[in-house]
Amino acid sequence: MTLALAVLFFLQESLLDQGRRFLEERNPAAAEKVFRELAARDPDDSRASYYLGIALARQDRNEEAIEPLENARRAAKRPNASVLYELGTALGKLERWREAEEFLRQATELAPAEALFRLQLGWAYYSMLEGEKARTEFERVIASAPSAMAYFYLGLTDIGLGESEAAVEALRAAVRMDPGLAEARVALGKVLARAGRDEEAEPVLLRALELPGIHAEAHFQLGLIAIRRGELDSALRSFEAAVDSDPGHLQAWYNRALALERLGRGDEARAAWARVAELRASGAEDPEASSRRMRARTR
Repeated sequence: MTLALAVLFFLQESLLDQGRRFLEERNPAAAEKVFRELAARDPDDSRASYYLGIALARQDRNEEAIEPLENARRAAKRPNASVLYELGTALGKLERWREAEEFLRQATELAPAEALFRLQLGWAYYSMLEGEKARTEFERVIASAPSAMAYFYLGLTDIGLGESEAAVEALRAAVRMDPGLAEARVALGKVLARAGRDEEAEPVLLRALELPGIHAEAHFQLGLIAIRRGELDSALRSFEAAVDSDPGHLQAWYNRALALERLGRGDEARAAWARVAELRASGAEDPEASSRRMRARTR
């Protein structure tokens, strides 16, 4: 190696290390600048393109991340599981699920022991309403590297497949592994409430409200529980909290309108019904619709 080539190689490696440190320090904007410089110097450097794609994805610029990740995939001397995973994940965030599934499946074939790759593949199947395939992937993760997210995703899949008891078991496991996973608590409270187990559901949902996050669904489910108990004022407060948290929550608006009607608050009820009509016209749907579609596709 000539001196000039040695200097160039040292400079490239130094910049790669600097960019990776920026990523580790959660400074993707600074990392992006470094990797753009590297990629401009050598467009065939798959590492520069790969890390540039990661830096963009970590800034939620997934559309922009696709091109450098594709460049990295094409420039790699052999198929690289990490590149395929990042590309599949970015495509998934753009809801390009069929493309995402192809790359994630290739990644898991190259690295079958990587639980994170398989978890993301399972999520792609879940998002495509292919419940049985999703459940298989999540169960494989749990068998080799159990995690709260794997149990959470499995619970969501079981809900979609109409397997309520299996969902309760999986979601309880998720909560045990990560007591701060609010989404798992909300999902558990919801499936318990739907099964008529309000006494079990209520404390789970109330605990979820104590955790950080957007909790429209927890408020909504607590409202339904209050309705079943005939506590209209309490139900209304919960539905109002739900729509404050998520103004597009169709079922919360619908039940808020019903509660207002039953309380004799006609003007407010009519305004709520108008909002229900607006949401339906915009394409909003019952949140259970996707679960019903999943069950239909797996029968």
